[in-house]
Amino acid sequence: MKRKILQGRYLYHIFEEIGSGGASIVYKASYEDRDSNTQICAIKKLKNNPACNHSEPLPTEEIEKRFRLEVKALKKLTKNPQIPNIIDYFKKRNNFYIVLEFIEGIILNEDLMPEQPWDEIKAILFLEDTLKTLSCIHQFNFIHRDINPKNIIKRKKDNKMVVIDFGYVYAVDKPDQCSLPIPRDTVRIQAFGYTPSEVAFGQPQVSSDIYSIGTIAIQALTGMKIEQLIQERKQNKDKNELVLRRLLPNLNLEILHILDKMVRYDCRYRYQSVTEVLEEIYDTEIYRNYENSRYLGKYLILQPLSSTDSAAYCTTLLCTLKSNPDGERFVVKEVTPVLDSLEQRQLAKNLLNPIINKLHELKDRDMYPKFIECFEFNKKFYFVQKFVSGTTVGEELIPGTPWKTEKVYNLVRETLKILEKLHQENIKHLGINPYNLIRRVNDNKLVLVDFPEINAIKQKLSASQNPLISASGSVDYIAPEQRMGNPSLSSDVYAVGLIGLQALTGLKARVIIGLENDDKKVNSDLRHELDRMISPSSDNEYCSASKALEQINNLEKTWTKEAFRYLCKNEFAKAVEAYDKILAEMPDFYRIWYKRGHAFEKWGDSQSVSAAFRINPCGNHTRDAAEKQAHYEEAIASFQKTLEIQPSYFKALQGLARVYFKMNDYQQAFQYYEASAKMNPDPYKDWSRQAEVLLSAKRYPEAVELYEKTLSFLTHSSPLLRESSILGYVYRSWYGKAEGLYALGRYEEAKESYHQACLLRPGYPKYECGYANALFKLGEYSEAEKAYCNALKRDPRYPEAFYGLGRVMEEFGEYRKAIDYSKKACAIKDRENVPYLEAWHRQGVVLEKMRCSTQAFAIYRQILKLHPDYQPALESCQKMRQRQRFNALPRWVRAIVNLFRGVLRRQPQ
Repeated sequence: MKRKILQGRYLYHIFEEIGSGGASIVYKASYEDRDSNTQICAIKKLKNNPACNHSEPLPTEEIEKRFRLEVKALKKLTKNPQIPNIIDYFKKRNNFYIVLEFIEGIILNEDLMPEQPWDEIKAILFLEDTLKTLSCIHQFNFIHRDINPKNIIKRKKDNKMVVIDFGYVYAVDKPDQCSLPIPRDTVRIQAFGYTPSEVAFGQPQVSSDIYSIGTIAIQALTGMKIEQLIQERKQNKDKNELVLRRLLPNLNLEILHILDKMVRYDCRYRYQSVTEVLEEIYDTEIYRNYENSRYLGKYLILQPLSSTDSAAYCTTLLCTLKSNPDGERFVVKEVTPVLDSLEQRQLAKNLLNPIINKLHELKDRDMYPKFIECFEFNKKFYFVQKFVSGTTVGEELIPGTPWKTEKVYNLVRETLKILEKLHQENIKHLGINPYNLIRRVNDNKLVLVDFPEINAIKQKLSASQNPLISASGSVDYIAPEQRMGNPSLSSDVYAVGLIGLQALTGLKARVIIGLENDDKKVNSDLRHELDRMISPSSDNEYCSASKALEQINNLEKTWTKEAFRYLCKNEFAKAVEAYDKILAEMPDFYRIWYKRGHAFEKWGDSQSVSAAFRINPCGNHTRDAAEKQAHYEEAIASFQKTLEIQPSYFKALQGLARVYFKMNDYQQAFQYYEASAKMNPDPYKDWSRQAEVLLSAKRYPEAVELYEKTLSFLTHSSPLLRESSILGYVYRSWYGKAEGLYALGRYEEAKESYHQACLLRPGYPKYECGYANALFKLGEYSEAEKAYCNALKRDPRYPEAFYGLGRVMEEFGEYRKAIDYSKKACAIKDRENVPYLEAWHRQGVVLEKMRCSTQAFAIYRQILKLHPDYQPALESCQKMRQRQRFNALPRWVRAIVNLFRGVLRRQPQ
């Protein structure tokens, strides 16, 4: 559909139509909230003929009345977590719109599959879940009137049932008395099969909603289509319970009785409130048994989790804490059978302890679920890990639908990087399959779950010893040596290669083995590498994830070799062209987009406009500046494209921050470094760069605070300090902090910080000069002289050190030496085609002190000729002209002026 824009409280961009009912059309849309965050929403547009029994459209007044009633209901019910929040509502061109929270999930109608009946517990939990929501609706004196599977969404994040579409909501005065007749309504609802007769004839009751929920539950339990179910019931109107017994012969009689009473034709003989239904459900034996089975120690079981092949022998449950049912989610895995004897339990502990130690080692790694604990309950052992919300790779693999080359490459590379960490610690997973690789929702990163070593413990302790099961892992992805009971690190590599081939070809794993590489549509280079990963003859090259990752990375180097060669030669246009050639074949290769952005960034850096401007500010540099700007904008576009494909690639955020920093857009640079720090496993790197941005923006207090945060983090992470790259961030942070303190005039603190930087990187000229500058400001001139000399020992051509020595000599009254040092500083800078204005100007100041005014004035004029806006030179010239005019006055006038100056100086302020 054509993209539309609607203006309400916010500006809404409509993507697509996602639903249409008797009373409305629903669209998926987006808007920016007050914090400039993009939010997804659902926009409901009311139809002008909301009931099929009206041949003519309803009057606008009638539609508006219904619109206001629905808004009123949603406003009152908005605090219920299983009813969508109302965001906005408005009228445009005689059309009425309601903006609602977007609920991600599946419509219940899609979960009611013909000939796939639900079990009793699932149906009971559905009743409990939806009836609680209905109870809230009824408590606020509303009747929904249109409960049917299309108006219930099974929410993805927690599997809760969300009731939607209040287009036919009806307001009543006393819901506890709604068994009494209610005045007829003008609109009749015809949700076939789910609507009781009293609603169809305009006299809805609270029990009408109960009827609808009961009908859905019966449909789910029978696995019948609604048309078949209604036909069966119509034929035996007076024998409702007998019909249910015939349709559901194995159903618990207590539940059958409850369903019978929920769906009776005569509303007087139904339950008259939701509370009555829930009380009877809670009183059933089957529900009490279920409730007793819902707790594992301190954990509350929410639902069983789908098993993969490798987890089929271990019960896996989604749980939360009993003390905080709405809090964090956990995966609890039963890892042993019932162990009656102390000897068996001790054996289990001996088997579990090494694995627990391994999992504790991995607990801070972002690519595995965090291990929480192992506990014993009812003579069984359980493992607890954090729940990872996301989509499995197995769900994304659709038979007959091959993935793009770049997507397969990224999947294989990302999986091998996860495995590399395990293999470095000599941990074998031995159960890699598409269903234990989860693409995490919040950052799109791949996470590896379900260690079959845990599953194997239950097998060892169980009486049955199936040889195939004892091989561990998922049957289709087991390497030959693993199948023979001799697994190695390469067994994991084999499984990754097979998953990659499955994605690349669109074939099932069991079909791929033994096929020849004759598919011309797939990338032959990648296919060749994946074939080698599952080939027994490639043991040496693919004996571990590290080796395999090296081979896969070499593949990317081969593809980008030409572009890299041009980049090294600074032939940026050709490098970009080479990257574009790769992207023409693999348009979603996010790292190539990143490298393209980096090439444009370097291209922009090569346009040395600023240096040229310093040499000749009067020249025409407009074209160079425009080109530099254009290259940086191309870099920004490429980095943004990278994030569009892979939002969790924090290097692209860093790239954006760098470019904006170079463009002097400090606000944007700071924000992108801040976003990167949230994803970067080493956030201190981004904190340090953020502080550098603040320093350049002259926000010195904030910069100092951020440098202190970085130093605090690094100094408390003592193992990190042994790495030279980390040490670099420590001394750079000390130096940055010192620069901020110096700019704030806190010279004593700055001196200490400079000193720390010098201790960590002794003799480094930049740090020694910073330390010397602080000493100079504190009046410690002799110490400052030593520090400047230390800098020159390391780099005899360091201009700032010569300039600093000149300032020290000036304080000592050795003006000739001061001028000589300043001249040396200027000469070094001149060779770099960058004039050292501070040192050049200082020569004039010293000449003034030597009473060589003419020479001093000549220096100032020279500076201003090349740099007309250099403020210190302008001020010096102005003062000299004032002195010259003063000296030109008669002697007696000068004497009077000096007398008045003396009087003014002696007067108190």
